[in-house]
Amino acid sequence: YEQIDNTLSILLSAPYTTGWVGMAFSTNGLMVGSSAMVGWMEQGVSGSIKQYYLGGKTPAAVTLDETRLVVISNSSSVHLQGSTIYLAFQLQLMCLLHCKISYLHLEAQLHPTTELSKHSSQFQAVFDFST
Repeated sequence: YEQIDNTLSILLSAPYTTGWVGMAFSTNGLMVGSSAMVGWMEQGVSGSIKQYYLGGKTPAAVTLDETRLVVISNSSSVHLQGSTIYLAFQLQLMCLLHCKISYLHLEAQLHPTTELSKHSSQFQAVFDFST
């Protein structure tokens, strides 16, 4: 985290076979209403990373959304090395100094289009950037 310009740099790594890996950001600790950066591999060759709004608990309530998180231009990438996937991106936090971050993972859907299937595992952590 760089306090001068409120830039949060993320490098997420996870075991990968198929599906998607993501990280959600919430100010109130709830998944519903949060925004997530989600990445996956396209046929093992190239990676994609997109932003989703988690508007509810069903796949239809999770929508492609490029407006809620301020992603720094040209900072997003996805790479696969062996059986590990790496998602890298930078966010401009604005006033978001305290947030709950959730790691999400799914190993079923090969790659999402506009909807995400329910995650198969989850981990949550709270980060406070105000100090």
